[in-house]
Amino acid sequence: MATDLQEIQANSFAAALLMPEIHVRATVSPLVSSGMSEDAIAAKLAKTFDVSPQAMSYRLLNLGIFLG
Repeated sequence: MATDLQEIQANSFAAALLMPEIHVRATVSPLVSSGMSEDAIAAKLAKTFDVSPQAMSYRLLNLGIFLG
């Protein structure tokens, strides 16, 4: 968890660049509807967006898609 303001801003920028909200929401919608677990969704989307499952999980949390 980042605490330095610049690091938080850099992480936010990187997440938006690598995992644009509009694309994440469009891609995650059918997966959520299918009843997949959050871990399985994060893993599948991580491969799609070529990021780590942890980065995708954080993105989904920050977008309010996962409740944590």
